[in-house]
Parts: sequence; structure tokens; C-alpha cells
Amino acid sequence: MKINKIGNNALEIIDYDYEKDIRDYFYDYGVVCIRNNEDVPLDKLIKVAEMFGNVHRDPTVPSNVMADDDYKVQRVSNKVDNNGTPMGALGDLEIPWHCDFSHNKGEYHGSILYNHQGGDLAETTYVNQQLAYERLSKEQIEHLTDAVGEHRLKQTKKEVDHNSYYEGRVYSETIKRPILFRHPVTDKMCLYTSPATFHGCNKDINIWQLCEDTITESNLYTHKWQPFDCLLQDNIQTMHKRTGFAGERVMYRIQFDYDRH
Repeated sequence: MKINKIGNNALEIIDYDYEKDIRDYFYDYGVVCIRNNEDVPLDKLIKVAEMFGNVHRDPTVPSNVMADDDYKVQRVSNKVDNNGTPMGALGDLEIPWHCDFSHNKGEYHGSILYNHQGGDLAETTYVNQQLAYERLSKEQIEHLTDAVGEHRLKQTKKEVDHNSYYEGRVYSETIKRPILFRHPVTDKMCLYTSPATFHGCNKDINIWQLCEDTITESNLYTHKWQPFDCLLQDNIQTMHKRTGFAGERVMYRIQFDYDRH
């Protein structure tokens, strides 16, 4: 099993045959990149997600942005079809710090993000939220101990949605998640902010200032995509952001929980 450290709190693995090791390294690091020299079939990507637990299905997503018939693999892309209809989510603009699906019911513990085409047009940067928690002062921890954040998608395209994929989809429900989150597998405390979807809190908190206080070079990792990279990301131990780009980019995203643990 070939393992390389490729950045702060991130590993590169070149092998699919060591399931337990991949899981262990994933929980240790929060971001693991499996490198490939050819395009990976969707069923194999789904099997990688199933190493951890249940794969989420979202039948409410328009079928034209799904890459499979079972609604498990979603395109994150700015491509449109011949009629100008989006063939993926989230367009080509910059996307600020967030945890995937923080605004949806359920425990979207982890994600696979796979570079099908043009991934190198944008960089994805991660912050390790376990290390961010360790930067909190005793006073901050006391203040945040019973703080609960409210998350939902903002309703204007310019604020977060970025393209017409979301038009007509209503995200009026607010999902509540604690600001200090105990990881369900490692049992370690993590900071859970997800500013892009953060809508309010039961305590007086400036969410962007909290991020500024806890994000440093030592807990950041920027992924420069290579062809066919399969990136496993822990949505509790990390959050991420994406740069804007020009050109055609097609990523596949699969969401899963940690039911096997």
C-alpha cells in the first residue's frame, strides 16, 4: 500500500484493496486522496463510499444533474445541455467555507468528490476542524458549549446557489447542529461552523470571526486536482471551500454516513 503525505492533514493512497487501512487513515486525517490513472466507474466509487456506511439518496434532486439512475451520484458542474439546462450543481463561482449538506436533514458524515473532468480548473481548500477546536480559548469553549447553529440555504442565487439548478427548490426548513460537535467515530471534539449555510444561533456568535480566530496555515490543506482523483472528505472533522473558475468542470459527489461504525 503506497501512502504519501501530500499536505497538512491529508494523505495520498494508491490502492483500493486495503479497506480497513483506508478507513483508519481517513478518520485520522479527515482528507484522503486515492489517486487513479484512469477514469473510475460510478459503481466502484459507490463501493468506496459503502466502506463507511449508508450512501445517501436524494430523489428530490432533478434527474438531469444525477450521474446515476439510483440518485446516489450527483454532478457538481457548470455544464449545461443543448437547451441551456444545468447538468450539475453549484456553477463556476467561488463557494465559501461550508460542510456538505449542513442544511439537510440527516447525518451527511462524509463525502466522495471525484474529478471526472476539469477538476484542476479550481482548487479545493480544507480546514481541519478538530485542530480548529484546539485553538479555542477556555472562555470560548465555555461560551460555545451549548451553542446550536441554524443552517439553511440562502434563497438568492448570488449568495450561495450560483446557478439556476436551485431555482424552484425550496429550502425553508432550518437544520440545527451544535457548534461544538463530538465526532461519532473518533469521539474527538470538532468545531462545526459551515458559514455558507449558517443562518443564526441561540447565542451571540460572529461566525466569520470565529473562523478567522481558528483557521491558520497549520490546519489548512489545499488540494490541487489531478486527473481522476478520488477525494474522501470528513464533513465533521473538516470543512472546505472552492475557488471560482472558467471552463468546463465535472465532479461527481457521493454522500455517506458512518453507519459501519
